[in-house]
Amino acid sequence: MQNWSQTLISKFANNAPLVALISSFNAAMDPTGQIENFYKYIWNVRTAVGNGLNIWGKIVGVSRVVPSPVPVTLDDADFQTLIFAKAAANIGNVAVPTLNKLLQAIFGGSGLVYVQDNLDMTLSYVFLFQPSPAQQAIIQYSGVMPQPAGVLVNYFWTQVQGPLNTQPLNTWPLNQFALG
Repeated sequence: MQNWSQTLISKFANNAPLVALISSFNAAMDPTGQIENFYKYIWNVRTAVGNGLNIWGKIVGVSRVVPSPVPVTLDDADFQTLIFAKAAANIGNVAVPTLNKLLQAIFGGSGLVYVQDNLDMTLSYVFLFQPSPAQQAIIQYSGVMPQPAGVLVNYFWTQVQGPLNTQPLNTWPLNQFALG
């Protein structure tokens, strides 16, 4: 408790053994460090680790083990990516601009990634980098990548060799799509 001495009745304030006992008890019971640790390692999904991420996985409905042909057990960083993907799929819409923002937030640190509407009831997730085995399991087998109803989704990844061409392409910007 903060300022515990202000709550002590004046007739006991000068009792040194009692003040020492209360002070010692207060120091032992101070929850400040534990509250900070709880927030950092469990409550805040961005900084959670280990059991904290396991709790978040249960909240959003995913497991550390992705059931792929060869089951993949995710480490903390990849499990956090899966949790973010699932949370976004739970609350976001599946419009192309939203999906592009989602992909950049989740996989942007690994390389260029975007969604392509093929205009034939198919959608392509395009990764211009080679995802790690854990990322591939998340993308293909976890079931968390958003998919609009009635739309077939394809996944493509390639390793880009050399510097990217910076010349403008005849394509729509990733965050703006016009119809008709």
